[in-house]
Amino acid sequence: ETIIVLANISRFIQALLILNYAVDPILFSQVMKIKSEVYLSDTSLNSERLNKLFVESQCYLNNKLNVAEIIDLLGLDNLELSAAIRFLNSNNFNDFVNEYRINHSVKLINDNYLYNKTIESLAFQSGFNSVQSFHRVFKKFKNTTPSAFQKKNEYPGI
Repeated sequence: ETIIVLANISRFIQALLILNYAVDPILFSQVMKIKSEVYLSDTSLNSERLNKLFVESQCYLNNKLNVAEIIDLLGLDNLELSAAIRFLNSNNFNDFVNEYRINHSVKLINDNYLYNKTIESLAFQSGFNSVQSFHRVFKKFKNTTPSAFQKKNEYPGI
């Protein structure tokens, strides 16, 4: 219900902008301020919904996850999803998903997953399609390899 109301407010503001652009510059600037506040509110709400989806469904563990699926699940368009991701300080969809995947792999490492499993198993269990991409992304987010991360956590003084 909140989303529908906010969408209607956005459309109303858009109509006001068209009608009042040339008529009253002060009103125009006030409407623009309101429009940016509504946009920020929409983006914040969409960001919360995106985080909630990822936390509750753990959809990031699906190695075939794509933008279209998330857009469909949240009822957003591409621009709204991009704005929500940027609002959460991620560069793009892949970085956003990969951050969740790496955090998941770190949790597994900290839960001693690698004592009886392989790095390859950890990569697939965390939603990656290949060990190579897992290593690359892990190093990007943690500045170390999964094996080195595990060793440092095994023996924190090292």
